[in-house]
Amino acid sequence: MFSPEAALAAFQRGNSKIEGIVCTKYSGSIYRARGARVSLFPVTPYLNDWYKLREKEEGKNKAIFMSNEAVSYRIDVIANDEGRFYFLDLKPGRYFIQVFHNFTSRHSGRADRGSSTEMINGVLTTTNYYEDYDYTVGHANRIEKFVEIKADGEEQKVTLMKGGGIFKIGGCG
Repeated sequence: MFSPEAALAAFQRGNSKIEGIVCTKYSGSIYRARGARVSLFPVTPYLNDWYKLREKEEGKNKAIFMSNEAVSYRIDVIANDEGRFYFLDLKPGRYFIQVFHNFTSRHSGRADRGSSTEMINGVLTTTNYYEDYDYTVGHANRIEKFVEIKADGEEQKVTLMKGGGIFKIGGCG
């Protein structure tokens, strides 16, 4: 059962902050999560149980969602152009950060447009025709991390990166 009292208690005002950056590394490029919503949830017994269930049960054909009430007890910020975000005035405790990072990658390709065969100087010659083209691919990543603030006034610096592991701040290049 979700406890609104536990969530509210976790969000009491403190003097700590979480500073972070979020990005995705894909095909040798880094895509910053500019404009992405970054959500901070207090880690309550409900969230722990939900996360364990999701880790165990979620798959290709099954999604495990938080209750609407639990989802409403969060703090949202928008990542800036560099993918940076800040949560201020936090008290010590465990927090869960979740970001849905949607981005588009550009690619190019070459399409076979046919061929022709003709006799040139007595030699049968085939010429292949190609056309270059550009296309985009949409991507959607769920990036998450648990963060713990141990003492009031502490500043946690975190990097959330999909496709390259989780590194110290600066891992998003």
